[in-house]
Amino acid sequence: MKRIYLILITIMFLLPSAGAEEVLALSPQPVPSVQTYTVQSIRQMCSRTYKMGSENLFYIFLAALNQYNVKIEEIQSRTGTILFKTNSKEFLVSISNKDSNNSYIKIIPADNNYNFSPVIIQKILSYIDMNNNTKYVNIL
Repeated sequence: MKRIYLILITIMFLLPSAGAEEVLALSPQPVPSVQTYTVQSIRQMCSRTYKMGSENLFYIFLAALNQYNVKIEEIQSRTGTILFKTNSKEFLVSISNKDSNNSYIKIIPADNNYNFSPVIIQKILSYIDMNNNTKYVNIL
């Protein structure tokens, strides 16, 4: 009786399993490489020109900060400067007129250290891109 069990077990190990083809089909796919950022690419990413007035860009930027629950440290509306903090990193934003139809935004780290992940900068600028044609309305 023991011999029959031993023979059955060895046959089971020697025969290929029915799901072997499925295992081969589920072989791991190559993992895409993680995007790395250089200091120069982050500096280029942090400034942009928009075809809107600086006042409209100022309010859309504040809406973007509100959208992503970013803590605003200081706002100077006359000069178009905003200081905000996210993930223990402070950023200074400067919004100015380039000409009558275009305005310029520059987001720089407050400590001038560009070694950070620019994900929040990309999210804020993409929010501005999506709401580029939105005009602010005075409620009062």
